[in-house]
Amino acid sequence: MYIDRAGGLEPMAKMVRKQIYMEMRHERQLRRIAERRGVSQAEVVRDAIEREAIGSGGDPRTDPAAWQEALATIRRIHRGGGGPAAVRRWKRAELYEDRLTKRGGRAD
Repeated sequence: MYIDRAGGLEPMAKMVRKQIYMEMRHERQLRRIAERRGVSQAEVVRDAIEREAIGSGGDPRTDPAAWQEALATIRRIHRGGGGPAAVRRWKRAELYEDRLTKRGGRAD
């Protein structure tokens, strides 16, 4: 028997049955995630275990390292250490006027 993974079909590993206790809110979240992905709740749990085991964290919206990197980038841009704001020497109105002038339009 084969299962469909992100990388294609893989032989199904021998499965071991586990029972776990969870809060009702976790059960609702698990059900919603499984329905959204179109997979079983067990598959959602297995994927979460895989992500935890390899340390990827999965979702960048909940990855603290990704947030720290984004925050550092934002702070660097605000300090003038790079990014689009640091090299821009034009104003939107000037570009608009220039574009209209070149195409024979009016810029009022």
